[in-house]
Amino acid sequence: MSNLKISYYGTKVEISGELDIFNKPKLRHWLKTSFERDLSDNSKIVLIKEEFSDSDFLYKFQKSITKKLKTFDIKFDSAFNDVIEKEINIQQNFIDFSEEAQKIWENNYDIEDFGKFCNVIEQRLSNRRLYKLQALSGYHMSFSQNSCNFSVPGAGKTSIVYSAYAYLNSLKENSNKFVNKLLIIGPPSSFKPWEDEYEECFGEKVKSFRINGEVPVNKKKDTLKGITNEDFELYLITYQSVPSLFDELLIFLKKEANDVMLVCDEAHKFKGLDGVWASNILNLANWAKSRIILTGTPVPNGYEDLYNIFKFIYPERNVTGFRPDFLRGLTQNPVQSNINQLIDNIKPFFVRIKKSNLNLPDFTNHPIIENQLSKLESEVYDRLETAIANNTSDGNKQSLHFRMIQSCNNLNLLNKSLLSFEEENFELFDSKLMLEDVLGSFLSNKVKNLNFQYIPSKHILVKNLVLEIVRNNGKVILWGIFIDSIKRLHKFLESCGLKGGYVIGETKKKSKNNNEDDITRENIINSFKNSELDYIISNPVVLGESISLHKVCHNAIYFEQWYAAAPYVQSRDRIHRVWLDDDMNQISYETNYYHIISNRRTDSDIHNRVQSKFRRMMDVIEHDIPFFDENIDSERSILIQNIIDDYRSR
Repeated sequence: MSNLKISYYGTKVEISGELDIFNKPKLRHWLKTSFERDLSDNSKIVLIKEEFSDSDFLYKFQKSITKKLKTFDIKFDSAFNDVIEKEINIQQNFIDFSEEAQKIWENNYDIEDFGKFCNVIEQRLSNRRLYKLQALSGYHMSFSQNSCNFSVPGAGKTSIVYSAYAYLNSLKENSNKFVNKLLIIGPPSSFKPWEDEYEECFGEKVKSFRINGEVPVNKKKDTLKGITNEDFELYLITYQSVPSLFDELLIFLKKEANDVMLVCDEAHKFKGLDGVWASNILNLANWAKSRIILTGTPVPNGYEDLYNIFKFIYPERNVTGFRPDFLRGLTQNPVQSNINQLIDNIKPFFVRIKKSNLNLPDFTNHPIIENQLSKLESEVYDRLETAIANNTSDGNKQSLHFRMIQSCNNLNLLNKSLLSFEEENFELFDSKLMLEDVLGSFLSNKVKNLNFQYIPSKHILVKNLVLEIVRNNGKVILWGIFIDSIKRLHKFLESCGLKGGYVIGETKKKSKNNNEDDITRENIINSFKNSELDYIISNPVVLGESISLHKVCHNAIYFEQWYAAAPYVQSRDRIHRVWLDDDMNQISYETNYYHIISNRRTDSDIHNRVQSKFRRMMDVIEHDIPFFDENIDSERSILIQNIIDDYRSR
């Protein structure tokens, strides 16, 4: 057997002995593409790589070269073996830890240790009692220190985080698990729920600092750098703000007095492998004392989304066990054995409370309320339908279909350019479609002459239903997709004597002076919760996550819908969530969903498609890692062709 010796010098590895083997093309290519070389001495191969100083990388290098040279007797020097021995111990400790973490969620845990956790939580979270699965989730989070919670909306993920934080904060300051600050990265709509939940859990207001656009840049930077007199326990920042404040966040995390639990809320916001947000957050992760991921939809785009999630909680490891490109391939060509292996690999590091675990009261999907289009709405729709059936351009078909959707909901939308709707996050094909050429001058002028007195036919039905709900002492949340429709409906409902508000992207997040009379997202939601308003109107993308309305509102009306199922499902969960009594039993309450659909195929097809995906998602959501694939472009093309086929068959 041939002999080789490998010696270790920090960032360098020297290979000596019988080196002819490295003239083989595959091995020569491996050395050339993977390492820098020092070619000054032909009697040995000197490989240079910064990563050699990392014990995990050196361990993998040893396994790799041993496998490639399996016919050789390789001797590693003592320096190499010392590092590898330490790494093997680390690997084994991590395996042992992983097995213990997994046992917690399998109800096979240290009862005495769990009892200590529960005692601390009972004392510190005096105002909040956790149900069994919440307590186990918090225990798993505190034991793991770095973990993911993939529970469905309404499972109480915020309370679970506070339970883990309370326990870790109760430890001695010299403990390697002790934390004393929380840094939450999340959407703006999550800020107030985090603050409110703290008060509900701990019985006192939290000293919090919101890092958003309403705070001067200098104040943000000075506060994070710790050069102000103010000290906070809870820091809240949006994903968008992280890149511009990266240096200051790094200073904050590295500060000796700060032992930070870093939480990514609604973490599907940063899961893209190559995104700027992801890159910045992953570079911050190593400096946090504890790292937590919260999302009910861990793989919205595919299994590759899991790579960044678990790289965040363990930056030095690949706990998924697969490369990103392999995970991407698994999404495109699912192999169940590989999916099972992936789930087994990550199982110790996440918990998931499923919908079926919550024991929620039943909800009622009321029969569709059919809307008859007005004469003008019908004329416009029919003209657009004729045009789409006789058009050959895919771009024009997309644009015409979008205009047909609008004519089923609010004719005034046709007076805005297609480009303006791209600003509202609708993805549209570029089209030079001239609406006047399609409708003709007479019909086009009728549409152009619409003003704010125009009331879409759907809005009449909405008004009737809202009045009925309010007469029965109820409240209602109304879901639409177009800004003009939301504003127009609000004005109409107010003219009918109803009190309400709307929340859209342009609505201010918070008053600068905490003025309760300012029209802000928080003031509107608070007024709704405090019985001052009968209704709120919003878009599922804007308000479909991070707020809970189930204790005050049990009715939702969908008067406009879009293809995407995920925001729709999220919006439903705003009024259908866990609500426990003093004995930790689920409170029984009604939940009513209403859908107003116009009597045209364009509107009904979208509704039927979303409902079909909703039913599939309710099944998928019971899986450990729920993956639900949506191809909106493909769906849109199918619906357009259905309309054309239907028209031509008449």
